[in-house]
Formats: sequence, C-alpha cells, structure tokens
Amino acid sequence: DIMATEPVNGARLADKLALESREGEIYRTLYRIGRERRADIEAVPGSGKIRGVAVYRGDVLAWRNDEDGLLLDCYKATVTGWDKVTDLSGGDALSGSQKVRTITYNFQAGGARGINLYIVDGQNAAIEWDGSTATAIAGSLAGVPFLVAAVTNHLFLGFANGSLVASATGDPTEWTTGATEISMGDDLTALQQLPGGVFAIMCRKQIDLLYGN
Repeated sequence: DIMATEPVNGARLADKLALESREGEIYRTLYRIGRERRADIEAVPGSGKIRGVAVYRGDVLAWRNDEDGLLLDCYKATVTGWDKVTDLSGGDALSGSQKVRTITYNFQAGGARGINLYIVDGQNAAIEWDGSTATAIAGSLAGVPFLVAAVTNHLFLGFANGSLVASATGDPTEWTTGATEISMGDDLTALQQLPGGVFAIMCRKQIDLLYGN
C-alpha cells in the first residue's frame, strides 16, 4: 500500500505542541481554582437535605430545616456566607419528599407589585415575597398548596387533594371574587406552561391541557 504523507514542518509542530501545552496548563489552573472556590462555599445552615433553591433578583435563596428539625428556614447567599432571610423563615419543617417550589411573575407590569417570588411547600401557607416583605396567601383556601404556577395573569395553586385553584385575574391575593377551582379527580404531580399558551396539568394517571385565559 502507498500512503501519502504531508511533510512535517518542524516550526509548525513546535508551535502546535506549545499551544497544546499552554491550553493544558490553563485547563489545569481553572480546575484547581474551581476546586478551591468550591471548598470555600459553606453549607447552608440547618439539618437534613436542601428543600429548595431559587434565584430572585440576582440573589440565590436556599431552604433547609433548622438544626432541631422543627422549623423551615431560608438563607440568602452573600459574599460572607449564608444570611437568614427572616421574613421567609420560621415555618413548619418539611419532611419526607416535601420540597419548596417557587416561581417569579409580574402581575402588574409597571405597577406597584412588580416581579415577585411565589413560594409553596405543602406544609405552610403560600407566600408572595417582594424582596423585603412576605405576604401569606390564604384567603378562603383550605389546606396548603404544594404546586404553584402563573398563567395568563392568574396564580395557580395545586393541592394534595387534587384541587387546582386560580386567583382572580391580575391579583394573586384574591381568592373569592373572580377566583376559580378545578377538581382534577386525581392526584396532582406537576404544573407546566407550554409553548403556544398551553398549560399542562399533570396528575398521577393523566395529563390535562388548559387553553385560553
């Protein structure tokens, strides 16, 4: 067999080897820095597993049960470590597979409400938080929600009994006038907004799609 080969240019080969060496050194340096920085990150205070994480207005929030396992606390990541967010702490501790779920939504574009964080955990009342003040979303709701979504200017809350409720249009705190309840007839598992204005309601044995506003 005859194999055609390209003459090796010594200078080009040396340049290539030098470049690969520099790239390898850069990768090793970045890897070392990453490991060092990761070691500097403190664990979220408390006990048990992390129950939820959210990013709101550039801040990283994390929820975890306290050291005694009695209360659920929220912490914000800062340059000096984890600072407790008092307004979002002190609820009943979560157990088993319970976790904190959050969404951000702006119900009044250009209005006073702005983009807020909405929080549920299946153990405590739903909360609306604007970064400084936490407001419990209660109204006439029975039980505590564990799923949350915002679709077409309605806040949706899902409950373990298969009930899905939607707030009044444009007001996530109004659950009497203009609010709606949908009985799914099955255990809810997830809520997801899909492209094209479709809202998927996922249950243990079925998936329902909600259209319109």
